[in-house]
Amino acid sequence: MKKLCCFFCIFSFLLIPSRILAHDCSLAKKWYHKGIALSNASQEEIDCYKKAKELCPKFLEPSLQLGHIYRAKKQWDLAIKEFKYAASKTSLSTPHTNLGEIYRLLGKYEQGIQEFQIALDLNPEDKQALSNLEFIYKTSGRYNNEVYSPMLVPSLIFDRDPGFTLP
Repeated sequence: MKKLCCFFCIFSFLLIPSRILAHDCSLAKKWYHKGIALSNASQEEIDCYKKAKELCPKFLEPSLQLGHIYRAKKQWDLAIKEFKYAASKTSLSTPHTNLGEIYRLLGKYEQGIQEFQIALDLNPEDKQALSNLEFIYKTSGRYNNEVYSPMLVPSLIFDRDPGFTLP
């Protein structure tokens, strides 16, 4: 009986953190949606996303939103920090694409290329990463020197409707 009681106590103890975490993530989503409702890049919106991130660190959307706000305010270091955080917590291409865009805007093309390549490794269909990568290659005069990627070719020619001819 004593062993059963100990087992139950230990089992209950292990379940408590997940319940608390689930509650915190639920509350974090409320803070996130409050920030989305504001959508004015105010300090209040920023605070909503920070609170959501604090309550549920695995919830990535607040970091992405913070990154976009900081990018719009040209607070590059803060934007990079948020996108790097999001990139470290997921296998989605979006945070890497956003990081690459910031590096492109700052003229840090090599870092931008690295981030866009990671984004494309994660999602070969990421058109934003492809477009930015092409821009960097053209701007830096490397477009003809880099490995040819058929993904950089505009797809309009191949996406035409059957029965229609090209002009």
